[in-house]
Amino acid sequence: MTRLPLLSLLLMFGCPNADDDAKTADADGDGLAGTEDCNDADAEIGGPSEWSVDEDGDGFGGNTPVEACERPDSAVEEAGDCDDGDSAVSPAAVEVCDGLDNNCNGGVDEGVGTTFYADSDGDGFGDLAVSTAACEAPVAYVTNSLDCDDDAETVYPGAPEFCNDVDDDCDGVVDNDTNADHAWYADVDGDGFGDPGDVVLSCHDVEGRIADSSDCDDANPLVNPAATEVCNGIDDDCDGEVDGAGATDPLTWYADKDGDGYGEESFTTTACTEPTGYVAFDGDCDDTSSMYHPGAAESDCADPNDYNCDGSVAYADADGDGWAACEECDDAVAANFPGAVEYCDGADNDCDGTVDEADAADALTWYADADSDLYGDAASVSVSCTAPLGSVADNTDCDDTNALVNPAATEVCNGVDDDCDGATDEDSAVDATDWYADSDGDGFGDAAVISHACDAPVDYVSDATDCDDARNLTHPGATEYCNTEDDDCNGLVDDSAVDARTYWEDTDGDGYGNAFVAQDACSTPAGYVRDDDDCDDTDASVHPAAAETCNSIDDDCDGTADEGLSTYTWYADDDADGYGDAATSGCVQPADTVDNDWDCDDTNSAIYPGSDVSCPWPSCLDLLNDGIASVSDEYWIDFDGAATYTSCDMDHDGGGWTLIFDDTFTPAADAGWSTTTVTTCGVWGDILGGYAVIAGGTMDNDLSTYAISHTEAWVLLDYIALDSWDGETMYVQVDGTTQWSQSQNNHSTSYSEVCGWNRGYYGSYDSNTPVEVQPGHTAGSLNILAGSTLDQGPTDESFGIDDVYVWIR
Repeated sequence: MTRLPLLSLLLMFGCPNADDDAKTADADGDGLAGTEDCNDADAEIGGPSEWSVDEDGDGFGGNTPVEACERPDSAVEEAGDCDDGDSAVSPAAVEVCDGLDNNCNGGVDEGVGTTFYADSDGDGFGDLAVSTAACEAPVAYVTNSLDCDDDAETVYPGAPEFCNDVDDDCDGVVDNDTNADHAWYADVDGDGFGDPGDVVLSCHDVEGRIADSSDCDDANPLVNPAATEVCNGIDDDCDGEVDGAGATDPLTWYADKDGDGYGEESFTTTACTEPTGYVAFDGDCDDTSSMYHPGAAESDCADPNDYNCDGSVAYADADGDGWAACEECDDAVAANFPGAVEYCDGADNDCDGTVDEADAADALTWYADADSDLYGDAASVSVSCTAPLGSVADNTDCDDTNALVNPAATEVCNGVDDDCDGATDEDSAVDATDWYADSDGDGFGDAAVISHACDAPVDYVSDATDCDDARNLTHPGATEYCNTEDDDCNGLVDDSAVDARTYWEDTDGDGYGNAFVAQDACSTPAGYVRDDDDCDDTDASVHPAAAETCNSIDDDCDGTADEGLSTYTWYADDDADGYGDAATSGCVQPADTVDNDWDCDDTNSAIYPGSDVSCPWPSCLDLLNDGIASVSDEYWIDFDGAATYTSCDMDHDGGGWTLIFDDTFTPAADAGWSTTTVTTCGVWGDILGGYAVIAGGTMDNDLSTYAISHTEAWVLLDYIALDSWDGETMYVQVDGTTQWSQSQNNHSTSYSEVCGWNRGYYGSYDSNTPVEVQPGHTAGSLNILAGSTLDQGPTDESFGIDDVYVWIR
């Protein structure tokens, strides 16, 4: 299909023919002019639609709208493509990590990155608590979150564990026992040096092990780095040398250059064993010739040479032993000659060519000391003038393979004759056990009959707790009976016996016991009885046989206090204000109760009858009679269902008066008055009526008594007569009955001008008379009226009233 240029489309579909005046009309009546209607002949077809140009062909248009009646080829219905030059970017695209907003939602690479974890210490392991999502790892971030301490580069999974109170390898265990820096070694022989071949790794001390590992023979306590090296065929000091140069008992050896078995005295060395080229004997007078040495034959009496190095020649008899030098081996010593007795003296006495041979008359017997404990094996004997290597003069070792076994050893219980006395594990062993005679065979021993031995003798046990070894039923843990015996050996006779009886404490001595204090015994304990029915063991007057009295106590222990007696109703007074609510009954007053239920809020001690709007009382007389209030003051009274704060007079005529009405006419009069005109009357203040207001008429007010029960009223007011009263009557009525009247004459110097016409002479004087009446009254309303018999106008003579108070009781 040939695509029209965008401008052509706009001209074709978006621009009506301005010259076609006929199309400006609305032929189909759909409200669109012909220039705006895609089909003005069809009311169902409206104006052109809005299309979005899709430059990259991904099905979403950019932000260039096009209006046309038909969709242009390069346009689509949906817009929202945030990059219409890239078909991989559209609202329907999948977001990928490429730094672009692929799905046109305003976010770049959201939700598709990898989670990387901070590696602050650079050990290659990340911190789970510090992460970020990104397409590539940020600097100092890694893909794992396995580091348990990202502030320490030596702490990470697989790191070497050290004894440092840190979980170095992040395995969840601190200083687990696999640390090569803390090794503990066995010290079997107890010499303080450990066996390097027997090791346990642990950050903490291991019982029976030590930190040293320098012992080269942990079976021999005489062999260790601190031992003294001696000539015994053993590396005593563990320096790697057997009988090394530092041995304390080396032998002296003489150089033997001519190999004749004798060396020169001036050429010596010391060592435990014979060095090459050295011999044990000196005395060679010519070490360049093997013909010259002690003991050499001088058989030719004519030979002038001193072959045997004795200082004489063959034909001489220097020692006078009857043997010429040529016939004997030592012509310097008369005791040395052929056939002489051999002795252990370092000389060849019998001239047989051997010095100090084993058959010497005074040769010694030596015994092998294979375990180097300085005690020899009697079965391994040698005879010689000097001790052979590894032999000693002693023959009392009974086990020459164990250095811990010899006559000087300590006997212990181990199945071995440690001290070689012929007895194994005898009673004197240092770790022998005390055994105790068990004559009755009950498995418990008598502490007074002891045997000290490694193993238990017959009829002996390790226990020493039997208190009677003649009775097999008596021993610790045995059943205790009432038999005057301490069967269970606990130091108590007949305690907790299985056949004991139960007794109960009778503290008050009334013969009845306390069920909560019991004692099992074989006989009656002092202060106890066989009964447990006492309900108060501190009061001897309380027990099942007692008579019930009115005292809030269950005297007869039947579970009920004061039953069958006269009771009263008491009310809980939780707030201690003297007024109660919830009721209880009893013949005596319980604690925290009162004899009334008048409290309106027993959680607040400030709220009680008459004290609060929530707790009004019927009248002031009720407050007084109920003992609630006796002081004249203001209280809350129930005025026909409305709590009203009013005055109570508790003093006048026995008290109990409730104020139901008062009017001082300042700043205005009560609306119920028949006239509400208020005037100011000098020092007497505001009054109802007054000069030029009222003369021979009356002023009254109908008052409610607010459903307050009463039998009398008490009315107080001030009656003010102004100007030229000359005998007229002033009066006050209650409910139409005159309760007070008085003939008044103001023509008296006892009065003065206050607020009348003030003409300057006593005919214009004014008077103020207090009125107080107390008629009987019970009705629900009360009419109060003040009047006069004046016959002049109010500018000549008048009256008023002030300070009206109405009380009922």
